[in-house]
Amino acid sequence: MSEFKARTEGVQHPLIEKIFDEIAPKYAQRAEELGQRGGYTRIYKLGERRGDAAPVAIIELV
Repeated sequence: MSEFKARTEGVQHPLIEKIFDEIAPKYAQRAEELGQRGGYTRIYKLGERRGDAAPVAIIELV
């Protein structure tokens, strides 16, 4: 079990559950098939949000 998964074991949040139950196995299988050792992320910075000027970005798993 990964360190992060161990730390989030007691957390009951739909996003955490979806990441570990659906998304991670899909990428692990893809990595095995392609012989890759790790995944990558692509980050699109969209600028600042109207109202509070907080930075906004889209994070894509590749």
